[in-house]
Amino acid sequence: MQTIRRILTIFFSLIFLYGAIPPTIHGAPESKAVVGGSLAFSPRGQVEVGQKVTITATIAKRGEITEEARFSIEGPDEELEMDEVKIKEKSKKYEVTGTFIPEEPGKYTIKLSLFMEDEDGQEIEALVDGSIRINSKWIYYYVPENGNHSRGTIYKDRLEKQEALKISKANHLTGEIHQDEDGIYYLRVTDPRELGGIFKSTLYTIKHGRNTPEALEFAGKKITSLSVVDGYIHFTAYTSDNKFVLYKSKRKSDKKEIVRENVDFATVSDDWYYFHDSVDQGLYKMRLDGTDETKLTDDDTKIYINQSPIGVYTDAIAFRDSNF
Repeated sequence: MQTIRRILTIFFSLIFLYGAIPPTIHGAPESKAVVGGSLAFSPRGQVEVGQKVTITATIAKRGEITEEARFSIEGPDEELEMDEVKIKEKSKKYEVTGTFIPEEPGKYTIKLSLFMEDEDGQEIEALVDGSIRINSKWIYYYVPENGNHSRGTIYKDRLEKQEALKISKANHLTGEIHQDEDGIYYLRVTDPRELGGIFKSTLYTIKHGRNTPEALEFAGKKITSLSVVDGYIHFTAYTSDNKFVLYKSKRKSDKKEIVRENVDFATVSDDWYYFHDSVDQGLYKMRLDGTDETKLTDDDTKIYINQSPIGVYTDAIAFRDSNF
């Protein structure tokens, strides 16, 4: 009996001691969520050495910001730092901006890290990155297939000992490929039959960073010449009432404005139109606002576009007189 009592005493003593010792709790390790965002550069397009570049990062608002935004810049200028860093809080996102002025040409990679904490105390890190090239302009050109100009491919190349990139397949192109800060513009033949020696074409654009051509339908499908200068598209087209007309349009608009009738070819140089009159076959010039129209050829001089294109150079205009 005494043995049983001793066993029970030891048993309950052990229970008491176990209850008096606080248990060791092994909690889950702290976790950190990672989210992305978008990065935009201004100005867009060609950026020169010494020109201020503004960075804007957009990040979804997942909590309150706990630390300052951290920018890093990797590029030819190793000592470059981000200036004027600001954070703008909106209802559903944060916008982080900063500026830098590159002093060396080449590729710069920008990385941003921003820490937040949500309502549950979880740490969230936003990571955003992007690249910009300084003094490194794309060169665009067209390569026909097997010498056949009716089919070919548009390429772009930075001429930096890297392989050229294919942009898009394209049918017969007419004239030059025009480039501005948003992308390129070109004419693609829509009717292989000549109209007085001039092809009828559709205006296409390809935005920088994309490979898909987009037809600008507002310009029609009977365009005969094209110039893209200072935010405006200037083009000539054959109309439904059998006329040639010179038009202009703002680059980001879908509306066109008549500049002058009876023009089947025009180009722009130094704020002047140089154009061919489809009625008297003469060569003219006129300011871009439509003033100071001047005939450049004699009355008995005839220029036929199907026999000789017009070339406008720095100090001369080249054409062929049909009398010779």
